[in-house]
Amino acid sequence: MKYAANILTLFRVVLSFLLVPLRDHCAVFTVIYLLCGLTDILDGVIARKTGTQSTLGARLDSAADLVLFAVILTLGVLWAGNRLTILLPPIIVVIVLRLLNLVISGVRHKKLLFIHTVANKATGVILFIAALAFMFTHSSVIVWVVCAVAALSSIEEGLVLLTDNHPDLNRKSIFIRNRQ
Repeated sequence: MKYAANILTLFRVVLSFLLVPLRDHCAVFTVIYLLCGLTDILDGVIARKTGTQSTLGARLDSAADLVLFAVILTLGVLWAGNRLTILLPPIIVVIVLRLLNLVISGVRHKKLLFIHTVANKATGVILFIAALAFMFTHSSVIVWVVCAVAALSSIEEGLVLLTDNHPDLNRKSIFIRNRQ
């Protein structure tokens, strides 16, 4: 049980990679996609309930989220087709902001940090739901909304990285300091 949460997180990575080749098999894709979301929820719940939360687990979760995001981005590119040029600017802004945060954390804190703010978690939920919605509707508005939320959460994460000397990976918000 000690490694259950981390095993579940690694399972999400494997499931994420299966999404690309299964993108044209709607029912199977949807089930696997929903399993990715379920494992994302359960790994944290299991870690907290069993008292097995760890820095490694938090980093694995962030890496698994990053893999799923890359897969969603890849699928979005494949599904967008000719509309991709219209959708590129907001996507590029978010990617640049996220990369800037990695540079800030690397330079300022000497390690790559992903802060689990409420805004970042909300962005993940919105992105998760939006990817399915986009698959069925191909609406560009969905992409713009997700990118706006993601940009705001990226800016908040950047501010945490710039202003906090020892950032807590589970800090709720730039406006709230976790109690130590």
